[in-house]
Amino acid sequence: QKIAVADTWRWQITKNIPTGPNPRKLLRANHLWVADDEGVTAIDTQSLAATRIRFGATRDIAISSDGALVFATTSNSIAIIDAHKQKLLGRVAIDGTPSLVAYSSAGKTLYAIDTKSGRIFAIDPHAKKVIATIESHPGAAQLRFAPNGRHALIANPERNIVQVLDAASNRIVQNAEIGEGPDQVTFTPLLAYVRRRASETILMIPIDQIGIEGKQIGVADFPGGQHGYGDGLSGSIAASIIEAPEGPSVLVANPADKMIYLYKEGMAAPAGGFSNYGRQPRAVLVVDRGLREATPGHYETTVPVKKPGNYDVVFFLDTPRVVACFSMDIAPLHPEPKKTATRVTAIEPPKHLVAGESVRLRFALIDPDRNAPRRATDVRALAFEAPGIWQQRGEVTPLADGTYTFEFIPPDTGMYYVWLESESLGLPPNNPQFLVFEAR
Repeated sequence: QKIAVADTWRWQITKNIPTGPNPRKLLRANHLWVADDEGVTAIDTQSLAATRIRFGATRDIAISSDGALVFATTSNSIAIIDAHKQKLLGRVAIDGTPSLVAYSSAGKTLYAIDTKSGRIFAIDPHAKKVIATIESHPGAAQLRFAPNGRHALIANPERNIVQVLDAASNRIVQNAEIGEGPDQVTFTPLLAYVRRRASETILMIPIDQIGIEGKQIGVADFPGGQHGYGDGLSGSIAASIIEAPEGPSVLVANPADKMIYLYKEGMAAPAGGFSNYGRQPRAVLVVDRGLREATPGHYETTVPVKKPGNYDVVFFLDTPRVVACFSMDIAPLHPEPKKTATRVTAIEPPKHLVAGESVRLRFALIDPDRNAPRRATDVRALAFEAPGIWQQRGEVTPLADGTYTFEFIPPDTGMYYVWLESESLGLPPNNPQFLVFEAR
Protein backbone atom coordinates (compact mmCIF):
# COMPACT_ATOMS: atom_id res chain seq x y z
CA GLN A 1 0.00 0.00 0.00
CA LYS A 2 2.92 2.35 -0.68
CA ILE A 3 4.81 3.98 -3.54
CA ALA A 4 8.59 4.06 -3.19
CA VAL A 5 10.41 7.29 -4.12
CA ALA A 6 13.82 6.60 -5.66
CA ASP A 7 16.61 9.20 -5.76
CA THR A 8 18.28 8.57 -9.14
CA TRP A 9 21.31 10.63 -8.14
CA ARG A 10 22.21 8.39 -5.19
CA TRP A 11 20.20 5.32 -6.31
CA GLN A 12 18.46 5.07 -2.96
CA ILE A 13 14.87 4.79 -1.78
CA THR A 14 14.26 8.07 0.05
CA LYS A 15 10.62 7.73 1.06
CA ASN A 16 7.56 5.49 0.95
CA ILE A 17 4.23 7.23 0.31
CA PRO A 18 1.02 5.50 1.51
CA THR A 19 -1.71 4.88 -1.08
CA GLY A 20 -4.82 2.75 -1.17
CA PRO A 21 -4.52 -1.06 -1.21
CA ASN A 22 -2.68 -2.68 -4.13
CA PRO A 23 -1.33 0.34 -6.05
CA ARG A 24 -0.88 -0.64 -9.68
CA LYS A 25 -0.66 1.85 -12.54
CA LEU A 26 1.19 5.18 -12.33
CA LEU A 27 0.82 8.18 -14.66
CA ARG A 28 2.25 11.66 -14.34
CA ALA A 29 0.66 14.99 -15.25
CA ASN A 30 0.78 17.91 -12.79
CA HIS A 31 0.83 15.20 -10.10
CA LEU A 32 1.74 11.54 -10.03
CA TRP A 33 -1.51 9.58 -10.22
CA VAL A 34 -1.74 6.06 -8.79
CA ALA A 35 -4.57 3.58 -9.36
CA ASP A 36 -5.43 1.38 -6.38
CA ASP A 37 -8.25 -0.71 -4.89
CA GLU A 38 -10.06 2.30 -3.39
CA GLY A 39 -9.75 4.82 -6.23
CA VAL A 40 -6.71 6.97 -7.05
CA THR A 41 -3.96 8.71 -5.12
CA ALA A 42 -2.55 12.05 -6.32
CA ILE A 43 1.05 12.69 -5.22
CA ASP A 44 2.67 16.13 -5.46
CA THR A 45 6.06 15.42 -7.05
CA GLN A 46 7.71 18.33 -5.22
CA SER A 47 6.38 18.08 -1.66
CA LEU A 48 5.46 14.36 -1.98
CA ALA A 49 2.16 15.10 -0.23
CA ALA A 50 -0.56 12.60 -1.14
CA THR A 51 -4.29 13.11 -1.67
CA ARG A 52 -6.53 10.04 -1.85
CA ILE A 53 -9.77 10.12 -3.83
CA ARG A 54 -11.99 7.13 -3.02
CA PHE A 55 -14.70 5.93 -5.39
CA GLY A 56 -14.00 2.20 -5.82
CA ALA A 57 -11.34 -0.14 -7.16
CA THR A 58 -9.48 1.23 -10.19
CA ARG A 59 -7.63 -0.97 -12.67
CA ASP A 60 -6.50 1.61 -15.23
CA ILE A 61 -6.13 5.38 -15.54
CA ALA A 62 -5.56 7.86 -18.37
CA ILE A 63 -4.87 11.60 -18.55
CA SER A 64 -6.13 14.14 -21.07
CA SER A 65 -3.55 15.63 -23.43
CA ASP A 66 -3.67 19.00 -21.64
CA GLY A 67 -3.24 17.36 -18.24
CA ALA A 68 -6.48 18.85 -16.89
CA LEU A 69 -8.50 15.64 -16.48
CA VAL A 70 -7.77 12.20 -15.09
CA PHE A 71 -9.92 9.20 -16.04
CA ALA A 72 -10.21 6.05 -13.93
CA THR A 73 -12.04 2.77 -14.46
CA THR A 74 -14.48 1.51 -11.82
CA SER A 75 -16.73 -1.56 -11.77
CA ASN A 76 -19.35 -0.12 -14.15
CA SER A 77 -18.32 3.46 -14.86
CA ILE A 78 -15.54 5.87 -15.71
CA ALA A 79 -14.63 8.39 -13.01
CA ILE A 80 -13.61 11.85 -14.25
CA ILE A 81 -11.31 13.85 -11.95
CA ASP A 82 -10.13 17.47 -12.00
CA ALA A 83 -6.35 17.02 -12.05
CA HIS A 84 -5.61 20.50 -10.68
CA LYS A 85 -8.06 20.43 -7.77
CA GLN A 86 -7.82 16.64 -7.15
CA LYS A 87 -11.61 16.49 -7.10
CA LEU A 88 -14.08 13.99 -8.53
CA LEU A 89 -16.17 15.76 -11.21
CA GLY A 90 -18.53 12.90 -11.98
CA ARG A 91 -18.96 9.46 -13.49
CA VAL A 92 -19.98 8.11 -16.86
CA ALA A 93 -22.02 4.90 -16.60
CA ILE A 94 -20.78 2.03 -18.77
CA ASP A 95 -22.82 -0.97 -19.87
CA GLY A 96 -20.07 -3.33 -18.80
CA THR A 97 -16.90 -3.48 -16.73
CA PRO A 98 -14.19 -1.24 -18.22
CA SER A 99 -10.61 -2.33 -17.48
CA LEU A 100 -8.52 -0.49 -20.10
CA VAL A 101 -8.63 3.22 -20.98
CA ALA A 102 -6.75 5.51 -23.37
CA TYR A 103 -7.20 9.13 -24.40
CA SER A 104 -7.16 10.34 -28.02
CA SER A 105 -5.40 13.71 -28.23
CA ALA A 106 -6.65 14.16 -31.80
CA GLY A 107 -10.31 13.39 -31.08
CA LYS A 108 -10.34 14.72 -27.48
CA THR A 109 -12.17 11.50 -26.66
CA LEU A 110 -11.66 8.80 -24.06
CA TYR A 111 -11.87 5.13 -25.01
CA ALA A 112 -12.60 2.35 -22.53
CA ILE A 113 -12.58 -1.40 -23.19
CA ASP A 114 -14.61 -4.07 -21.41
CA THR A 115 -12.10 -6.88 -21.99
CA LYS A 116 -14.63 -9.59 -21.13
CA SER A 117 -17.21 -8.59 -23.74
CA GLY A 118 -14.78 -6.90 -26.14
CA ARG A 119 -16.88 -3.74 -26.43
CA ILE A 120 -15.11 -0.39 -26.74
CA PHE A 121 -16.86 2.73 -25.43
CA ALA A 122 -16.07 6.19 -26.84
CA ILE A 123 -16.69 8.85 -24.18
CA ASP A 124 -16.99 12.62 -24.47
CA PRO A 125 -15.31 13.72 -21.20
CA HIS A 126 -16.85 17.21 -21.20
CA ALA A 127 -20.41 16.07 -21.93
CA LYS A 128 -19.81 13.08 -19.61
CA LYS A 129 -21.57 10.57 -21.85
CA VAL A 130 -20.89 7.62 -24.13
CA ILE A 131 -21.03 8.77 -27.76
CA ALA A 132 -20.29 5.45 -29.51
CA THR A 133 -19.99 1.73 -28.78
CA ILE A 134 -17.61 -0.34 -30.94
CA GLU A 135 -17.83 -4.12 -31.10
CA SER A 136 -14.51 -5.95 -30.87
CA HIS A 137 -13.07 -9.22 -29.52
CA PRO A 138 -12.82 -10.21 -25.84
CA GLY A 139 -9.35 -10.61 -24.35
CA ALA A 140 -7.57 -7.32 -25.12
CA ALA A 141 -4.41 -6.71 -23.08
CA GLN A 142 -3.57 -3.15 -24.10
CA LEU A 143 -5.02 -0.09 -25.85
CA ARG A 144 -2.45 2.51 -26.89
CA PHE A 145 -2.61 5.49 -29.25
CA ALA A 146 0.04 6.22 -31.86
CA PRO A 147 1.90 9.57 -31.71
CA ASN A 148 -0.68 11.16 -34.04
CA GLY A 149 -3.33 10.68 -31.33
CA ARG A 150 -5.85 9.40 -33.87
CA HIS A 151 -5.10 5.71 -34.37
CA ALA A 152 -4.83 3.23 -31.52
CA LEU A 153 -3.50 -0.32 -31.56
CA ILE A 154 -5.37 -2.95 -29.54
CA ALA A 155 -3.22 -5.95 -28.64
CA ASN A 156 -5.24 -9.11 -28.01
CA PRO A 157 -3.18 -12.16 -26.96
CA GLU A 158 -6.25 -14.41 -26.59
CA ARG A 159 -7.35 -13.93 -30.21
CA ASN A 160 -3.80 -13.48 -31.64
CA ILE A 161 -4.78 -10.23 -33.30
CA VAL A 162 -3.79 -6.57 -33.29
CA GLN A 163 -6.57 -4.16 -34.32
CA VAL A 164 -6.44 -0.53 -35.38
CA LEU A 165 -9.05 1.84 -33.93
CA ASP A 166 -9.72 5.11 -35.78
CA ALA A 167 -10.79 7.87 -33.38
CA ALA A 168 -12.10 9.98 -36.27
CA SER A 169 -14.76 7.43 -37.25
CA ASN A 170 -14.99 5.36 -34.03
CA ARG A 171 -14.47 2.15 -35.99
CA ILE A 172 -12.01 -0.72 -36.22
CA VAL A 173 -10.40 -0.09 -39.60
CA GLN A 174 -7.64 -2.74 -39.75
CA ASN A 175 -6.96 -6.19 -38.35
CA ALA A 176 -3.56 -7.88 -38.28
CA GLU A 177 -3.37 -11.60 -37.53
CA ILE A 178 -0.35 -11.89 -35.23
CA GLY A 179 0.34 -15.21 -33.56
CA GLU A 180 1.95 -16.20 -30.26
CA GLY A 181 0.06 -13.82 -27.99
CA PRO A 182 0.63 -10.12 -28.82
CA ASP A 183 0.20 -8.30 -25.50
CA GLN A 184 2.13 -5.01 -25.53
CA VAL A 185 2.68 -2.16 -28.00
CA THR A 186 5.26 0.64 -27.92
CA PHE A 187 5.61 3.50 -30.41
CA THR A 188 8.53 5.45 -31.81
CA PRO A 189 8.03 8.22 -34.43
CA LEU A 190 8.40 5.65 -37.23
CA LEU A 191 7.39 2.23 -35.90
CA ALA A 192 5.03 0.37 -33.60
CA TYR A 193 6.74 -2.45 -31.70
CA VAL A 194 4.62 -5.46 -30.73
CA ARG A 195 5.74 -7.86 -28.00
CA ARG A 196 4.42 -11.44 -27.93
CA ARG A 197 4.13 -13.70 -24.90
CA ALA A 198 5.09 -16.96 -26.59
CA SER A 199 7.94 -15.65 -28.74
CA GLU A 200 11.29 -13.92 -28.40
CA THR A 201 10.73 -12.13 -31.72
CA ILE A 202 9.59 -8.50 -31.64
CA LEU A 203 7.36 -7.39 -34.51
CA MET A 204 7.51 -3.94 -36.10
CA ILE A 205 4.67 -2.15 -37.91
CA PRO A 206 5.42 1.03 -39.90
CA ILE A 207 3.26 3.84 -38.53
CA ASP A 208 2.52 5.13 -42.04
CA GLN A 209 0.63 1.86 -42.69
CA ILE A 210 -1.62 2.25 -39.65
CA GLY A 211 -5.14 3.55 -40.17
CA ILE A 212 -5.50 2.98 -43.93
CA GLU A 213 -8.78 1.10 -44.14
CA GLY A 214 -8.59 -2.07 -46.23
CA LYS A 215 -4.80 -2.00 -46.47
CA GLN A 216 -2.96 -5.05 -45.20
CA ILE A 217 -0.49 -4.20 -42.45
CA GLY A 218 3.11 -5.06 -43.27
CA VAL A 219 5.17 -6.54 -40.45
CA ALA A 220 8.94 -6.85 -39.97
CA ASP A 221 10.72 -8.45 -37.02
CA PHE A 222 13.94 -8.81 -35.09
CA PRO A 223 15.05 -11.32 -32.42
CA GLY A 224 14.62 -9.73 -29.00
CA GLY A 225 16.53 -12.41 -27.12
CA GLN A 226 16.62 -16.18 -26.85
CA HIS A 227 13.52 -16.88 -24.74
CA GLY A 228 9.86 -15.99 -25.13
CA TYR A 229 8.60 -13.02 -23.14
CA GLY A 230 6.18 -15.21 -21.22
CA ASP A 231 8.93 -17.60 -20.08
CA GLY A 232 10.16 -15.36 -17.26
CA LEU A 233 8.41 -13.74 -14.32
CA SER A 234 4.78 -12.73 -14.76
CA GLY A 235 4.28 -9.68 -16.93
CA SER A 236 4.21 -6.07 -15.79
CA ILE A 237 1.78 -3.35 -16.83
CA ALA A 238 4.81 -1.09 -17.17
CA ALA A 239 6.42 -1.04 -20.62
CA SER A 240 9.10 -3.63 -21.39
CA ILE A 241 9.92 -1.86 -24.68
CA ILE A 242 10.68 1.86 -24.63
CA GLU A 243 12.19 4.38 -27.02
CA ALA A 244 15.89 4.93 -26.31
CA PRO A 245 17.15 8.50 -25.76
CA GLU A 246 19.37 8.36 -28.83
CA GLY A 247 16.85 7.33 -31.46
CA PRO A 248 15.74 5.86 -33.66
CA SER A 249 16.13 2.87 -31.35
CA VAL A 250 14.44 1.03 -28.48
CA LEU A 251 15.41 -0.78 -25.30
CA VAL A 252 13.81 -4.20 -24.80
CA ALA A 253 13.66 -6.00 -21.44
CA ASN A 254 13.59 -9.79 -21.75
CA PRO A 255 12.88 -11.39 -18.31
CA ALA A 256 13.89 -14.96 -19.16
CA ASP A 257 17.15 -13.83 -20.80
CA LYS A 258 17.88 -11.58 -17.80
CA MET A 259 18.98 -8.98 -20.33
CA ILE A 260 17.98 -5.58 -21.72
CA TYR A 261 18.64 -5.32 -25.45
CA LEU A 262 19.31 -2.22 -27.56
CA TYR A 263 17.78 -2.35 -31.04
CA LYS A 264 18.51 0.34 -33.64
CA GLU A 265 15.84 0.72 -36.31
CA GLY A 266 16.83 -0.76 -39.65
CA MET A 267 19.10 -3.47 -38.25
CA ALA A 268 18.46 -7.20 -38.42
CA ALA A 269 19.34 -7.85 -34.78
CA PRO A 270 19.98 -5.96 -31.54
CA ALA A 271 23.07 -3.76 -31.51
CA GLY A 272 23.97 -4.87 -28.01
CA GLY A 273 22.62 -5.57 -24.56
CA PHE A 274 22.90 -4.81 -20.86
CA SER A 275 23.17 -7.53 -18.25
CA ASN A 276 20.69 -7.38 -15.37
CA TYR A 277 23.08 -9.28 -13.07
CA GLY A 278 21.01 -12.42 -12.75
CA ARG A 279 17.68 -10.67 -12.18
CA GLN A 280 14.65 -10.77 -14.47
CA PRO A 281 13.78 -7.31 -15.86
CA ARG A 282 10.03 -7.03 -16.41
CA ALA A 283 10.01 -3.36 -17.45
CA VAL A 284 12.51 -0.69 -18.40
CA LEU A 285 12.82 3.08 -17.91
CA VAL A 286 15.66 5.42 -18.88
CA VAL A 287 17.21 8.16 -16.76
CA ASP A 288 18.73 10.30 -19.50
CA ARG A 289 21.69 12.48 -18.55
CA GLY A 290 23.06 12.82 -22.07
CA LEU A 291 24.12 16.14 -23.58
CA ARG A 292 21.21 18.15 -24.94
CA GLU A 293 21.16 21.38 -26.94
CA ALA A 294 19.83 24.04 -24.54
CA THR A 295 20.34 26.98 -26.92
CA PRO A 296 21.71 26.98 -30.50
CA GLY A 297 25.24 25.60 -30.28
CA HIS A 298 25.11 25.29 -26.47
CA TYR A 299 24.91 21.77 -25.02
CA GLU A 300 24.58 20.86 -21.36
CA THR A 301 23.91 18.03 -18.95
CA THR A 302 23.95 17.40 -15.21
CA VAL A 303 26.03 14.76 -13.42
CA PRO A 304 26.50 13.94 -9.74
CA VAL A 305 29.97 14.52 -8.24
CA LYS A 306 30.64 13.05 -4.82
CA LYS A 307 33.80 14.93 -3.82
CA PRO A 308 35.33 18.37 -4.51
CA GLY A 309 38.58 18.57 -6.47
CA ASN A 310 40.05 18.86 -9.94
CA TYR A 311 38.54 16.55 -12.55
CA ASP A 312 39.50 15.62 -16.12
CA VAL A 313 36.47 15.69 -18.42
CA VAL A 314 36.57 13.70 -21.66
CA PHE A 315 34.21 14.70 -24.49
CA PHE A 316 33.58 12.14 -27.21
CA LEU A 317 31.46 12.58 -30.33
CA ASP A 318 31.01 9.67 -32.73
CA THR A 319 29.96 11.58 -35.88
CA PRO A 320 31.92 13.63 -36.76
CA ARG A 321 34.67 12.01 -34.72
CA VAL A 322 35.71 14.45 -31.98
CA VAL A 323 37.67 13.66 -28.82
CA ALA A 324 38.57 16.51 -26.47
CA CYS A 325 39.71 16.75 -22.85
CA PHE A 326 39.56 19.62 -20.38
CA SER A 327 39.88 20.08 -16.65
CA MET A 328 37.18 21.23 -14.25
CA ASP A 329 37.39 22.34 -10.62
CA ILE A 330 34.61 21.32 -8.26
CA ALA A 331 34.49 23.52 -5.17
CA PRO A 332 33.31 22.17 -1.81
CA LEU A 333 29.89 23.08 -0.54
CA HIS A 334 29.60 25.27 2.52
CA PRO A 335 30.16 22.98 5.50
CA GLU A 336 26.97 21.85 7.17
CA PRO A 337 26.61 21.64 10.94
CA LYS A 338 27.94 18.32 12.05
CA LYS A 339 25.25 15.92 13.19
CA THR A 340 25.74 13.95 16.34
CA ALA A 341 26.52 10.37 15.43
CA THR A 342 23.95 7.78 16.44
CA ARG A 343 24.97 4.49 18.01
CA VAL A 344 23.02 1.39 17.03
CA THR A 345 22.63 -1.08 19.90
CA ALA A 346 21.05 -4.52 19.63
CA ILE A 347 18.94 -5.55 22.62
CA GLU A 348 19.17 -9.24 23.59
CA PRO A 349 20.13 -10.41 20.10
CA PRO A 350 19.64 -14.14 19.44
CA LYS A 351 22.74 -16.33 19.28
CA HIS A 352 21.66 -17.64 15.90
CA LEU A 353 18.67 -17.61 13.53
CA VAL A 354 16.57 -20.52 12.32
CA ALA A 355 16.18 -20.79 8.55
CA GLY A 356 12.54 -20.52 7.49
CA GLU A 357 11.35 -19.11 10.83
CA SER A 358 10.47 -15.49 11.62
CA VAL A 359 12.93 -13.60 13.84
CA ARG A 360 12.13 -10.39 15.75
CA LEU A 361 15.16 -8.19 16.36
CA ARG A 362 15.09 -5.27 18.79
CA PHE A 363 17.33 -2.19 18.56
CA ALA A 364 17.97 1.08 20.38
CA LEU A 365 19.33 4.21 18.68
CA ILE A 366 21.47 6.04 21.22
CA ASP A 367 22.76 9.63 21.33
CA PRO A 368 26.37 9.02 22.51
CA ASP A 369 26.70 12.54 23.99
CA ARG A 370 23.71 12.22 26.29
CA ASN A 371 23.50 8.42 26.36
CA ALA A 372 19.78 8.79 25.65
CA PRO A 373 17.50 7.16 23.06
CA ARG A 374 17.00 8.99 19.78
CA ARG A 375 13.78 8.77 17.79
CA ALA A 376 12.93 9.45 14.15
CA THR A 377 10.18 8.67 11.66
CA ASP A 378 12.48 7.61 8.80
CA VAL A 379 14.11 4.58 10.44
CA ARG A 380 14.24 1.56 8.13
CA ALA A 381 16.04 -1.77 8.20
CA LEU A 382 17.86 -3.89 5.65
CA ALA A 383 18.66 -7.59 6.00
CA PHE A 384 20.60 -9.50 3.38
CA GLU A 385 22.22 -12.88 3.03
CA ALA A 386 25.91 -12.83 2.11
CA PRO A 387 27.15 -12.57 -0.56
CA GLY A 388 24.08 -10.65 -1.77
CA ILE A 389 21.96 -13.73 -2.54
CA TRP A 390 18.78 -12.43 -0.86
CA GLN A 391 17.72 -9.17 0.73
CA GLN A 392 14.72 -7.60 2.43
CA ARG A 393 14.25 -3.91 3.17
CA GLY A 394 11.36 -2.74 5.34
CA GLU A 395 9.94 -0.42 7.94
CA VAL A 396 10.73 -0.93 11.61
CA THR A 397 8.16 -0.85 14.41
CA PRO A 398 8.74 1.83 17.08
CA LEU A 399 7.96 0.80 20.66
CA ALA A 400 6.78 2.97 23.56
CA ASP A 401 10.16 2.77 25.32
CA GLY A 402 11.96 4.38 22.35
CA THR A 403 13.35 1.15 20.89
CA TYR A 404 12.57 -0.40 17.49
CA THR A 405 11.83 -3.89 16.22
CA PHE A 406 12.36 -5.47 12.82
CA GLU A 407 11.03 -8.86 11.71
CA PHE A 408 12.10 -11.01 8.79
CA ILE A 409 12.34 -14.67 7.80
CA PRO A 410 15.80 -15.90 6.73
CA PRO A 411 14.99 -18.17 3.77
CA ASP A 412 18.08 -20.41 3.97
CA THR A 413 20.97 -21.33 6.18
CA GLY A 414 23.88 -18.89 5.91
CA MET A 415 25.25 -15.57 7.14
CA TYR A 416 22.90 -12.54 7.37
CA TYR A 417 23.78 -8.87 7.80
CA VAL A 418 21.30 -6.42 9.33
CA TRP A 419 21.52 -2.61 9.09
CA LEU A 420 19.39 0.21 10.50
CA GLU A 421 19.33 3.39 8.42
CA SER A 422 17.95 6.88 9.09
CA GLU A 423 18.96 9.96 7.14
CA SER A 424 17.74 12.32 9.87
CA LEU A 425 19.88 10.54 12.50
CA GLY A 426 23.00 10.35 10.35
CA LEU A 427 22.73 6.63 9.55
CA PRO A 428 23.17 6.25 5.76
CA PRO A 429 22.47 2.87 4.12
CA ASN A 430 26.20 2.07 4.02
CA ASN A 431 26.92 3.03 7.63
CA PRO A 432 29.52 0.83 9.39
CA GLN A 433 27.17 -0.25 12.20
CA PHE A 434 25.65 -3.61 11.35
CA LEU A 435 24.95 -6.95 12.98
CA VAL A 436 25.88 -10.38 11.67
CA PHE A 437 23.80 -13.51 12.38
CA GLU A 438 24.12 -17.12 11.30
CA ALA A 439 20.99 -18.97 10.26
CA ARG A 440 21.08 -22.72 10.86
